[in-house]
Amino acid sequence: MLFLATLFASLAAAAALNKRDTGCTVDLESTLTNPSDPGEFILYKIAIKWANSTDGSSFNSDYCNWANTTKAPFDVFFYEDEADGRSLEYLEEVLTPWVGTWLASDTTSPLTGVTGDYNITDVVCG
Repeated sequence: MLFLATLFASLAAAAALNKRDTGCTVDLESTLTNPSDPGEFILYKIAIKWANSTDGSSFNSDYCNWANTTKAPFDVFFYEDEADGRSLEYLEEVLTPWVGTWLASDTTSPLTGVTGDYNITDVVCG
């Protein structure tokens, strides 16, 4: 009986991990060759951009995988979580308009981004 309980717990954990593999990747390109503390800047600015794009919806750093924010090529992966209202369709709706914009600057022209900013070059969901 203990074996079955352990097996079911393992299967449930594996299913949860696999579910965390779906979502959207936001690709970023820095204006600097070697940015200083990119992970901290990206986390802070992504949280602000998310709040602005979702009419003030709260943001939790657990929404994302930040592994690729410390060195180029930079990206942030947003996890799908339907139970928390972040379906793949919702993520795509929120994140796709970010392409061609900047994390910090309000301008949409890549040529005029502020030094140290990150241009959002692509969003891929799946």
